[in-house]
Amino acid sequence: MTRIVVYELLSAGALPLGPAESRLLDQGVAMRDALARALADLPGLTLSVADSPAAPAHQGRGVRAHAGEAAEAFVRRLAVTHELVWVIAPESDNWLLRCKRLVGAQRWVGSSAAALEVSSHKPRTLAALAGAGLRTPDNIGAEVQPAHWVVKPEQGAGAEGCWRLSGKAQALRMLAARRARGEAVLCQPWITGEPLSLSMACRPDGCRLLAVNRQQLHTPDDGELRFLGVEAAAVAPGDPRWRRLEAVAQSVWAAIPGLRGYVGVDLVWHPQLGPVCVEVNARLTCAFIGLAERLGRPLAAELLAPWWSPALPEQAHV
Repeated sequence: MTRIVVYELLSAGALPLGPAESRLLDQGVAMRDALARALADLPGLTLSVADSPAAPAHQGRGVRAHAGEAAEAFVRRLAVTHELVWVIAPESDNWLLRCKRLVGAQRWVGSSAAALEVSSHKPRTLAALAGAGLRTPDNIGAEVQPAHWVVKPEQGAGAEGCWRLSGKAQALRMLAARRARGEAVLCQPWITGEPLSLSMACRPDGCRLLAVNRQQLHTPDDGELRFLGVEAAAVAPGDPRWRRLEAVAQSVWAAIPGLRGYVGVDLVWHPQLGPVCVEVNARLTCAFIGLAERLGRPLAAELLAPWWSPALPEQAHV
């Protein structure tokens, strides 16, 4: 039996729950539980789930940090006591990359450190994607004149700290004010169109587009964005955009070497430009919740394939 642990940063009690963390906690718990259910069905795995008194119950054997044990020490302990560690964490404060380094490459289920260095930092991500010929907010061209602009953290998740503003001048004033407070933020044109995301299964030899999802956002003219949820597998393979989005997935995989396992790509389908890539999440995303049910097939073994394969039952003697 292979021992695997699911560690979701917020439900494991790694951070104090301020307003932003509390909003992300619900998403984290939902992703944790969806992954735990998927892994629990796989023969040959012994599942543990990191939890804390602040988080709801889950499926699987619970493991908790000791009293006074720092988050980093807890993650190291999990790596020692399990063969595989699957981490769900936001990119904020480099938490995903920090967990990767604590766990080590041998036990880590996910992308390489080099891929996380790129995908956890939005400017580096967009530069890599543009270098691969993909359209991003930074290279939309002079023919598009955006009516709105967005100021967002260079590292972050769940639309936290992202503001949509009317006019570039107003956005630049907010950018300067937030940078003066020491925030690492950037300013981009707001891309008009349908907000979508890609769910990808990445391996060393390529990637597979699992689903195209529709994102739901609260987008005020002048105010903070809010992530409202995602409709998994909302765009069917028969949609005329599917083949082009498959090509986008392959280009993303090639642009950021070391992407492994589940990877999400946020993009907007612009009426004239087509797909405009916004960010890459080299981790589980909310689109995973209910995705296997929507697709009608299990996904956990497929996503674990670079690290583990289910043991074949012994053949009966004839």
